[in-house]
Amino acid sequence: MPFDSQDDYEALEIARIINSCDQAMTKKTALHSRSIVILPEFYSLDESFSIEEVVRITQVRRYQIAVYYRYGLISTVSKPQEEGWRFDPSSISALQRINHLRMEYGLNSAAVNLVCSLIAEIDRLRDESGQPRAAT
Repeated sequence: MPFDSQDDYEALEIARIINSCDQAMTKKTALHSRSIVILPEFYSLDESFSIEEVVRITQVRRYQIAVYYRYGLISTVSKPQEEGWRFDPSSISALQRINHLRMEYGLNSAAVNLVCSLIAEIDRLRDESGQPRAAT
């Protein structure tokens, strides 16, 4: 398929990555009413986890988690300076998505940030239109 510009090619590649990521995360993570399956364990959506637990669950190093937090890719449920690093299941799911993008596609942090922002925008638009979200 011919492209008018490099931007067109890059936009198509990003769309392919987002679609692939959505499909992969739908297969790996299932959302259930008030609990989330974060393979291989079940957690309540109201639960919070220490950074040590998040490292164990996601196999992402503490330093990398802090970098993702600084980039705004994940958030804490408490102020790290006051109550320590505590995360909810959505942050664990986000870390799994980030790890998938980095390992599967070799994306750097800036590219991961862009793809995650675009996925969040797609989810927001799906919510507005009443379309179901992909499970993440």
